[in-house]
Amino acid sequence: MLLALVLSLLLSCSKQESLQSIIKDGSKACQRDNLSKRCQNLKSKLALLKPTTGEWDFILEECEKENRFMCALAAYYYREEQNIEKAKRFAIKACRMGDVNACITGWDLSEESRDKYEYSDLACELGDSKSCSDKVIRLIELDRESEAMELGVKLCLSGSGIDCYNIACLNSRSGNIANAKMYLKKATHFGFKEWEHFSNDPDLKNLKKELNWEQFEKELGKDF
Repeated sequence: MLLALVLSLLLSCSKQESLQSIIKDGSKACQRDNLSKRCQNLKSKLALLKPTTGEWDFILEECEKENRFMCALAAYYYREEQNIEKAKRFAIKACRMGDVNACITGWDLSEESRDKYEYSDLACELGDSKSCSDKVIRLIELDRESEAMELGVKLCLSGSGIDCYNIACLNSRSGNIANAKMYLKKATHFGFKEWEHFSNDPDLKNLKKELNWEQFEKELGKDF
């Protein structure tokens, strides 16, 4: 019985040291480049684990030392525990230190446009193109349409079809039909061809009033 107990304790210690080692390796790799393949593999491995009390202490202590990987890891584990407020707190900390995945985690956990905007803004600055497109949407929702227009046009001209579409909608809403047509054409040119969405989107109402919609869809490349 005593032998079994000792063996159990040894195995437990071995497991804890192994997890601690994985975390330390992950921290070093991800501090250098959190988008590297090695970092992503380590994150996948860590996602399967549940930290012990000692490992939690280590993660939080390292996060306090401005280790962005550890802050992002804390956000992930808190999310898994359904502790949303703590998950958001650590996600924004890691996001502000440059962890794009943490920005996306925080965005997923947020419900208000203002909160989502903060994460999208930071992730966009870090070079995540999808977050830049989402930033346009959040700016529109926050009634900052001139900023949305400026960023959306820039993204559209760089080849983002969905941003061309959003700018077409903004122009249609404001009554600038010529620009609405132009940007909708650009949207389809860059591959955004959501015909059913086009037909049902109230933001295109003013544009549809001014032209033969079915004929215009043919011009855009829709097959009937």
